[in-house]
Amino acid sequence: MLPSGKFSRFALTVAAALTALLVLVVEGIRSPAASLLYSDLLQTAIVLWAAYCALRVALPSLGYLRRLWMLLAVALFMAAAAQAHLDIVEFSATSVKRAVAGSGAASKEQVGKMVAHVLHLARAPRPADVTDALALAIACAQRRGRRPP
Repeated sequence: MLPSGKFSRFALTVAAALTALLVLVVEGIRSPAASLLYSDLLQTAIVLWAAYCALRVALPSLGYLRRLWMLLAVALFMAAAAQAHLDIVEFSATSVKRAVAGSGAASKEQVGKMVAHVLHLARAPRPADVTDALALAIACAQRRGRRPP
């Protein structure tokens, strides 16, 4: 079954090109170190592309299907991070709120005010997703023993 739509065809074309490049690198490069490096980079690119495609499918989906596609996208992004030898750190919503606002039961407004205070902003960033991302970055910096600016 072939997918329909311009993005679906484009996604298949990119995936095929990345896979073909991977085969060419593995078969065509004689230096084991260079071949390993290029194949790692291409494998990471393939996983990132798959995660992006899953995210593109998830956004217009509804309910349960959307959660499944988002879960697949997150799993693929984590696989790409592991492939690139990056640290993967998880935070619960409670631990982020505790790190930023001092209480795990803080409201979104309280977290937004504290993000603005810590980052010396006039008001909480908008939309709320931006505030959440900044709060997560602050919590991560605190866990690593760094102070935000």
